[in-house]
Amino acid sequence: MLKNYIKIAWRNLWKHKLFSFINIFGLALSLSVCMLVMIQVKDDLSYDLFHPYPDRTYRILSDIAENKNNKQYELASTPLPLREALNMQHDIVEASVQLYPAIKEKAEYGGRKLHINGAFTDTSFFKIFGFELSSGNKQTALAVTNGIVLNSETALKFFGKADPVGKVLNFETMGLFQGYRCFKRSSRKIAFGF
Repeated sequence: MLKNYIKIAWRNLWKHKLFSFINIFGLALSLSVCMLVMIQVKDDLSYDLFHPYPDRTYRILSDIAENKNNKQYELASTPLPLREALNMQHDIVEASVQLYPAIKEKAEYGGRKLHINGAFTDTSFFKIFGFELSSGNKQTALAVTNGIVLNSETALKFFGKADPVGKVLNFETMGLFQGYRCFKRSSRKIAFGF
């Protein structure tokens, strides 16, 4: 009986070739698009789950209303004094960290110049986020003025296989930064310094 159903299906497909092609191609295309969307959604929902407490880590955004032109702005930033105000209310915030993305320039070491994007932050960065250091100490990594933390890829480009701790990078406008440590897990080329 199953053999007869397969014969009938094959004959109908062969008799209506164009219609069959359109249906089969449409089904295959829709299933592949569905799989791609599922992969993207899974990736979006798993973003940054390696941090210690992803369910308790939040980013604060700003909604700004301009009275002159009646415009609304949604910004991925907050006023700088907000951190101190939140820290005063210990029942709401357990820990906080500020990232101030101000590093967008070339740095030089030993004749090598590379463009670095980064942000200023402090030692609480490592308390909240789960980045591991391949060398150095989390508690003192960003406590030093003009200290910096590089990801492993950037440190490798500057220093090769040599230990980057204690080496000095010269930025074009910001001057000298030292005390480098490398991220073990970071696919982004971002340097953090304070």
